[in-house]
Amino acid sequence: MKTIEFTMPLFSLPPPYQQLALVTNSDGTFLGQYPGSSVPNPQRPGQPDHPNLDEYPIVCGGQYLAAYSATGHKHSRPGIVLENNGPVPIYQKGNPRFPAQDKAATFIHVHEGDKNTWRGSAGCMTLAKDGGKWMDGLFGEGEQVLVIIPDPFWFAFEGK
Repeated sequence: MKTIEFTMPLFSLPPPYQQLALVTNSDGTFLGQYPGSSVPNPQRPGQPDHPNLDEYPIVCGGQYLAAYSATGHKHSRPGIVLENNGPVPIYQKGNPRFPAQDKAATFIHVHEGDKNTWRGSAGCMTLAKDGGKWMDGLFGEGEQVLVIIPDPFWFAFEGK
């Protein structure tokens, strides 16, 4: 099983993708590193002076079983689907988008960001633009992937 491990933020990288997604094979062979982010957009859309801690769910640090699908994100874009679209724990006291989900979020994916200047994430992990292209060549349809996310405590201070 391949692994995608997101690093802690590297503020030497340009925003909005200030983490690296390190990809390794099951035998530990390093397959590549790609700019990305394990947290959603740092501000609310159109309101750069408002951090989004109460706008989108932020997935807790941990290890998540996932699978690649060429149409896994929004049924049309390449994505790595965490926990079969089931619930994953979130950092906040409740899901800002879906209060009935309590301290969880569903339909969390690793996918290509919308732009090189905007993650386009409402809770998912994102890769810099064109990340979907490398996913297609690196993962086979249905291939299981272990996704490792660092603790997002640092994100609470981003944008403040």
